[in-house]
Order: sequence, then C-alpha cells, then structure tokens
Amino acid sequence: MSNRFKTHRNLSAVVATVIGGAGLAGCSQDGVRCGTAHGDFAVKLVVKANPNSCDVSAGGIYGLTTYYYPDPDNRPDYNHASLAIQADELGAVVDDAEARLGELPDPANKPYAKGDFDSARPAADDLCSVSTLVAAKQNIPALDADETDPEAPIPAEPAKTFEYAWSNFKVLVTAAANGTQFISDLSITKDGCAVQYEAWGLYPAIYCETDADCNAIADPDNGRPTGSGINPDYEVACDLTLPQYTGDGLGLCMLKSKPPAP
Repeated sequence: MSNRFKTHRNLSAVVATVIGGAGLAGCSQDGVRCGTAHGDFAVKLVVKANPNSCDVSAGGIYGLTTYYYPDPDNRPDYNHASLAIQADELGAVVDDAEARLGELPDPANKPYAKGDFDSARPAADDLCSVSTLVAAKQNIPALDADETDPEAPIPAEPAKTFEYAWSNFKVLVTAAANGTQFISDLSITKDGCAVQYEAWGLYPAIYCETDADCNAIADPDNGRPTGSGINPDYEVACDLTLPQYTGDGLGLCMLKSKPPAP
C-alpha cells in the first residue's frame, strides 16, 4: 500500500482513540441518523476568495469518518455524532515527514479537522450540519536530503505549514442517499497564504478517464464488469481537473451541480 493513503485510511482508528471508544456511524434501527459515508470522498473546490493570489487547488481525495460518542454504558450514543475530515494530500506530507524524521512531525496538532453534528437527525431539508470544526493543522519542519539510495535520492524540503479550516458543513442524509454528498466552506492556508473555497463532496471517490467510468450500471461488453458504486440517482461526470497531484491523466467522478444535487 502506498504511504499516500496510510494516514487517512487510519483516520478511523485515530479518531476512535480521541473520542474514546466511539462506534462507527450507520443507520440505527429507529431511523436515519446524521452521519456521513465512511471512507474516501472526491472533493471539488470552488474558489470563493483569493485576495493574496495564492496557489489554488482544484480538489482531490478527502477521508471522512463519522463516530458516535459512547453513552454511560459504553454503547454508541446515536444522539451525539462527531465528524472527522482529512485531506489525502496532507496525509501524504505527514507520512513522508514521519518516515524521514522517525517520529510525528507535529504531535501538538492534528492532521484532521473534527466537529460534532448539530443534531441527531436531518433537518426538514434532509441536511445534517456541522457548523464548527476544529481545524486540521500541521507544522512540518525542514527535512534533510536523503541520498541513501543514489538511484532514488530524496531532496531536502523546506519547513511548511498547513491549515484546513472547515465550517458550515452540510451533508445530505436520507434513506436513499445516506451521507454520500456534502457541501461546506473550507479555508486552506499553506505557508501563511489562505484561499477560501466552497467544497463539494461525493462518495465514493472513483478515478475516471471518461463519463462512462462514473456510471453506476455495469457494462461488461465495454470493459466495465462492475458499476462505479456511486448512487445511481446522482447526475455525475468525470472531472479531469481532479485530483491535480496524480499527473496520470485520471480525474475523479463528481456531481454535475452544486450539492445537494440530483
């Protein structure tokens, strides 16, 4: 497994430790509860403000996890859910620094944002909100070059700072669309330069070359033995601007319109 995915694939275990014995989110027996799907979301970032002409991101993959806090009997409290979000890109930076330093680069801060759902059940518009989240922050120290392998030397890296500040997070939660698309405000600050975005999220994150790769219906005759796994009610397309860092011509399937979207 690539280190790129290690941190946010382990996000569930990390957050469980922080919350203290929490349970994974899901549908309880007495109806739909606030929460998100658990795993990789494709996220499209729409710039709202960039006053300092910072480098911008089109989006990428973000790991989301919902947990219920434990009740006094250490069972999931379905009226008290918490959300954690981590950018895959930041997870890769942290993993690289940890591997080179032999320890976590910034143990005083968390690489994931975390906040509690405002309510246990969706509002009348079928949206569940997390109004406030503690930002994800990492201060990465300067990293020395590593020329142990002369055929694959690792260059030195300057010190870097990151902050992902989420707010006004809203996720669609119905029996037919249980936590698989969201919209949120997001401010990303890298090395002191901040950009404000509107973030659109779709689960699951599916790499694509054409719109056909996003189709929920399998087409074995044309080389697609399985469907994408995306809700077949959603209108989606292959967005080749996502994710930027792969450089391999692949994009990510994304909603055609602003969430909550059909």
